[in-house]
Amino acid sequence: MFDKSDARFPIKSREVFVNHCGIGPTCRAAVDAEIKIAQQHVTEGTTVANGYDAVLADLRSAAAELIGTVETNMSFMRNTSEGMNLIANGFPWQAGDQIITYRYEYPSNMFPWVLQCQNHGVDLVLLDNTTWDGQPTDSTTPIGWSLDDLERKLTPKTRMVTLSHVQFSSGFAADLRALSDLCEDRGVLLVIDAAQSLGCMPVNVDDYKIAAIAWSGWKWMLGPIGTGLLYTSPEFRERLQLTMAGFNSMAHSLLGSDYLDYTWEPITDGRVFEYSTEPLTLAAGLAASIRDNFLQYGPVAVFEEVTRLQTILREGLAAQDTYMTAGPADAHRSGILSVTTRPDVADADGSMKLLIAEFRRRNIRATVRCGYLRLGPHYYNTDDEMRTVVEAIHNAAGR
Repeated sequence: MFDKSDARFPIKSREVFVNHCGIGPTCRAAVDAEIKIAQQHVTEGTTVANGYDAVLADLRSAAAELIGTVETNMSFMRNTSEGMNLIANGFPWQAGDQIITYRYEYPSNMFPWVLQCQNHGVDLVLLDNTTWDGQPTDSTTPIGWSLDDLERKLTPKTRMVTLSHVQFSSGFAADLRALSDLCEDRGVLLVIDAAQSLGCMPVNVDDYKIAAIAWSGWKWMLGPIGTGLLYTSPEFRERLQLTMAGFNSMAHSLLGSDYLDYTWEPITDGRVFEYSTEPLTLAAGLAASIRDNFLQYGPVAVFEEVTRLQTILREGLAAQDTYMTAGPADAHRSGILSVTTRPDVADADGSMKLLIAEFRRRNIRATVRCGYLRLGPHYYNTDDEMRTVVEAIHNAAGR
């Protein structure tokens, strides 16, 4: 079913790449789309701008189809941080308002809210760390958080809950259904960082009550660096104040190029946040990646293939006595398979270094974050590639 060829994913001829939770490789379709726009710019100059609206519309349309919404709810961003800051800076905060997040969030979903604490006297409430089954723990190794803790910390002053769908270090995935139901029941806005899920896990916004979702295009999305997307619901968008504005933010920009018309009439859909000239090559590349990978096969099929490949890795880890998966096979499962040394390993740090060295020797690409070795295979990886990773794990364990 899946085309996993080197022609579509040239990285495969160089290394076994299981680092899609980091900076992922672009697919050939994305690069081809970028080159087409860049070549047009070289040969035709400013006329490349004639296709400006069509390129961005195609990206919004593809992104909307990916998450089950309409393109008017989508905005092209440079990264996750830009989307989160746009939300954080544009929301009408009042002193004493509360924001809840997890204490070990990725910086993109932490610093924008810390800034509001400094600028507006907002209180940042942090969810405690838990074990994989939701029990409180004093461990400083990030794992996840619990709905029980969130429910206890919700108050009448809580305006927003902002959490990653998948935690970047452990791979802990939130139950979006239960999370959105709780926030809706308590009248609290829910903002999701989906940088570690979209492109790997299916997310349909019609299934949840989510105010906004921000994510980057160069991890699981297999798109160009410097791209991202933002979903905002119409109701939430109406509440956000503009913190950046330009000609493209205004309704009359859609009618022509009267640059001396300073009428303040912002666009009401997601284009309002695309305030100035966008990088067309990158937008075209990200749209091509979405269509060639995730819309062609479907997000559900992609995630099923990722988890099938993970099973090969899990079985390989279970067959030796040094390394182990950090979380359960099903509950809170994501595209990230986090690996640690077993508790009774005498020199845990040394054993992890042996594994990393073995990966480098075999041209296997993975990353270490917060004490975990993160394995993030994508759907285009093969069974043989997973067996190469397993062999490397066994070889490191036997040293």
